[in-house]
Amino acid sequence: MKKHVINEYSPDLHPAYVSNGLIGFRLGKIPFLNAQVQANGYFAVSPEKRTEEYGDAPFPIGADIHIGWYERLSDRPDKTVFHEQSFDFSNGELDTRFDFVAAGVTVKVHVLTFVSRT
Repeated sequence: MKKHVINEYSPDLHPAYVSNGLIGFRLGKIPFLNAQVQANGYFAVSPEKRTEEYGDAPFPIGADIHIGWYERLSDRPDKTVFHEQSFDFSNGELDTRFDFVAAGVTVKVHVLTFVSRT
């Protein structure tokens, strides 16, 4: 089993990519926010080249975390503490762990992203 693990997230890193040939997800340190999706047959026209190329498809999975009435993760991604992201190449699983700290509360988050290859 080949597993790649990162413990520090840097803007220089390319986001992890999970795909099965029909759909692919490029996921950052908060997997359900600002993800890029590519789907077979989904295309757009490049404004620069005026040719067809892959287009970002709508993200089919979404979530948000609310603490009290005021703090939402989608509004305050800067209040996250990244811990680890690991990709298991043998079964196509991306495992992400981070904390959302707001209003004196810490929410420990574990997200497992899987794209079936069968």
